[in-house]
Amino acid sequence: MDNNQNKRTQRSQPFTDLMSRMDGLFSEAFRDFNTLWNNKAIPIETKETQSSIIIHAMLPGYTREQIELEIMGRQIRIGVNSSNYVEKKDDEQKYFHNQEAYRKNERIITLPFPISKKDTTASYRNGVLTINIPKNNADRTFLSIS
Repeated sequence: MDNNQNKRTQRSQPFTDLMSRMDGLFSEAFRDFNTLWNNKAIPIETKETQSSIIIHAMLPGYTREQIELEIMGRQIRIGVNSSNYVEKKDDEQKYFHNQEAYRKNERIITLPFPISKKDTTASYRNGVLTINIPKNNADRTFLSIS
């Protein structure tokens, strides 16, 4: 009985080895795509006052130059782009390695009114982007109900 069981184990070993190698191949090939699929939304906090909407976007680790703001009618897009280039070289051991990474993320916020390009302001301090969007109450009309 032990001899038969040992023969079955030996026969199934190549299949297990093949599956393990295929798993390793796919894991290695798609390892960089994992960041694309797990890209998390930019965290924001929104506060409304009598005169404006204030948006705080948490962007730690980014510089002001890596942040884009775009107003599109009733929407504002917060975009961040970062790239990283690392090069390692060792002439003694004849070793050279370079790596480049690029990351892009964005969040679009829709408001119930058109956003004024002229009056909207933004500032970036300590990893927090603050956007102040004034409400345009001149376009609002209240109707009387009869």
